[in-house]
Amino acid sequence: MVISAAPRIRRSWKHWLKARLAAALGRGTGQGIPVITLHTLACEDADAPSPAAFEWLVTTMQAHYTLVPVGELAQACAAGLARPPASITFDDGFEDCWSLALPVLNRLGARASFFICPDFAGGRIDITRNFAHYRGRRPMSPDQIRDLDAAGMEIGAHTLSHPLLSDLSPAGQTEEIVGSKHRLEDWLGKSVPSFAIPFGGRRSFDRTTLSIAAEHFKVCCTTLVGTNAPAAITTPDCAILHRLDMTSQDDGRDMLSKLRGDWNIYHSFPRARPKRFAAPVSH
Repeated sequence: MVISAAPRIRRSWKHWLKARLAAALGRGTGQGIPVITLHTLACEDADAPSPAAFEWLVTTMQAHYTLVPVGELAQACAAGLARPPASITFDDGFEDCWSLALPVLNRLGARASFFICPDFAGGRIDITRNFAHYRGRRPMSPDQIRDLDAAGMEIGAHTLSHPLLSDLSPAGQTEEIVGSKHRLEDWLGKSVPSFAIPFGGRRSFDRTTLSIAAEHFKVCCTTLVGTNAPAAITTPDCAILHRLDMTSQDDGRDMLSKLRGDWNIYHSFPRARPKRFAAPVSH
């Protein structure tokens, strides 16, 4: 796989060390279908890539993969495509997904999945209160979400208000997960087949979460690190997907390493449990 020149980056020594360990110890141990996670663009405090870096990522992946939304991965796997499928996803529903990411995707003829918190997008709450690096970032409006849908992007559910699901009762989880699906379906007038777990690490969900997701969705995305075996995607049950972050600290070698599965060695490393957040601010 050839990676063209990527935009220049700045990185921490921790990221440099993690990347070098993955390249040295994980090479040849991974493979599989990659699903990339992003949240926002051009936000240095959030370690987010620039629009130019995002364009480079899309172009590079198009040269080696067939980019499809996550809800179409199973169909793409079964189709026996010359280039294996892969997906790009955005979580939460920040406004620059519409103003910055959508123009790049349209220009390159690419499609992606956008996981939306309807209470944030609808202006009912401000989830950025609990995330200093996102503070001040605006949500998309329902009309902008409909623009994404009209452009061929996939809209997925991400709960109503971005809670830590493992802290909620089964009834609370159902309200958040299924409620977000129904709200988005009302806005779009179509089915919403995919779901992404807020935070997405091992300690942010439980069996109840997966059971609810399996009942209502075809695909459930975590942030567990790694690529995905085709058999895990083509399962007749709800596919539980791993994903790979792209950050402003990733250079071309890092992304090549992630795409080929080197970073799968970090799949079993538990992340710190997300702290208990204050309730999002209602407007």
